[in-house]
Amino acid sequence: MATGLEQTEQVGHYKITVFPGYHRPAGPRWRNLGLLALLFGFGLAFGAAIAWLPTERLSLLVIPVAVLAALTVWVLPEGTEPPTRLMTWMFTAYFVALTLWPYYLAISLPGFPLIEIRRVFVALAILAMMVSLSISRSFRQRMKEIIGASPWIFRLFGTFVVIQMLSLPLARSFPAATSAFVRDQLGWTAVLFMSSYVFTRPGEIGKWAAILRGMAIVMVFMGIAEYHNKAILWANHIPSFLQVGDPGVQRILSPVFRSNVYRINGTFPVSLSLAEWLALTMPFFLYYIFFGRRMAIRIFCVIGDALVFLAIILTQARIGLIGTLVAHSVFVAVWAMRARRLQRGSVLPTIALAAYPVLLVSLIGAVMTVPALRVRVLGGGAQAASTQGRIEQFHMAVPMIMRRPVLGYGVGQAPLQLGWADPSGQISIDSYILTLLLDYGVPGFAVYVSLMGVAITQGFRLSMKGDEDSENGYAGAAAICLCIWLACQNALSQEDNASFIFMIVGMIAAISWRDRHPRPAPATPAQIES
Repeated sequence: MATGLEQTEQVGHYKITVFPGYHRPAGPRWRNLGLLALLFGFGLAFGAAIAWLPTERLSLLVIPVAVLAALTVWVLPEGTEPPTRLMTWMFTAYFVALTLWPYYLAISLPGFPLIEIRRVFVALAILAMMVSLSISRSFRQRMKEIIGASPWIFRLFGTFVVIQMLSLPLARSFPAATSAFVRDQLGWTAVLFMSSYVFTRPGEIGKWAAILRGMAIVMVFMGIAEYHNKAILWANHIPSFLQVGDPGVQRILSPVFRSNVYRINGTFPVSLSLAEWLALTMPFFLYYIFFGRRMAIRIFCVIGDALVFLAIILTQARIGLIGTLVAHSVFVAVWAMRARRLQRGSVLPTIALAAYPVLLVSLIGAVMTVPALRVRVLGGGAQAASTQGRIEQFHMAVPMIMRRPVLGYGVGQAPLQLGWADPSGQISIDSYILTLLLDYGVPGFAVYVSLMGVAITQGFRLSMKGDEDSENGYAGAAAICLCIWLACQNALSQEDNASFIFMIVGMIAAISWRDRHPRPAPATPAQIES
């Protein structure tokens, strides 16, 4: 069919109709020179920024390069095989590195910013996800369905990111706030979307949970060895290319004692973060203990749960014990309700549900009245100073929050804005409630808590669906993880486990999609013959 663009060329005795070549018409000379001058000026400014910016701020210069890379990826031609397998591998590698590799052991090369191992993996995973979004219609459709299956999770999360962006101009240190914002997008936003896709694949949640339990056991034995060593195991054996000349790293590597008893850190910067992470793994041990099929692995999980509790004791962190109580007390109720639906002929779940209020009240009473439990969980004695510090911080924070209640003081600005220092002179803040209120204001705090509340509610609801072989039950374990996170963050402001938490939120979103799109049952022999 003629289009009006053809032209005829003589080739030997034949006349061939061809399309003309496409040539951009030459523009005015002044415009070409102007574009070259603009490009030269941009390169000159970029080079000057590299020379003048301090090393810790060089990461900001990655932003324009990342934007250009994203545009390049976006114009890739449509394809049928997105690199989702690479994304899954890199996501898993990031998950492992997030726990087993200390973040402060980063590749340090002269003249270059620090290269964290975990960020290498997450960057490759993000690249694979962006390529998949660009070239694969099916991948885009799957992500659209995942978002549609959990609309309020993604709406609230998107609102929270917008609040983060709006708070940036209000920050005392704009470069530091921007760096923290970019870090959050890598560890929170990208991880949420990647995990929500990866966990829709059959069997991925079970494999992820098995890896988590394995890492927990590794951390337990690492902690026992560290306790006997009375120092972090690699403190005096760090290669030169992984050494970071930062006073903060030296504080992390220095032994910490409470009442002359060593506190283990593992791969985390402080004992509290390790205790919190260990508590967050407990629901996945409990899930297999109550719902797993292989007896050998169930016995392993019983032993593993006890070992994790031992490691929490070695951290001497109250939040670990709080997390332990939340994990086990809430899981009993979830198990009883799920088992009552799946095992209608069994009376044990019904008895457990009937006795649960009495058991819960007894547990709370024991914590309040038994001196040893009260001191370990609620504080006292050696913990009295930290409790008093949190009270002082709340009194200092209230007038600051009232001065900027809408957008706060900017991402990552809470500790400096509060200005509270511990006896050693270190600026710190000991409650994530204060961090959220100071960083993002009352709306940001409300949106974050609502996000977690919606995810918890959705997780518990999904855990009551499906059959015994369904992975829906993991939604209950994930919801309990979020309950532990909220309980622990009342007395801890560290975000070391925040990326892990957004994996958990992504898991709930993925299970919600799987609940709407169940796999077809395998065909029976009779169906195959017919």
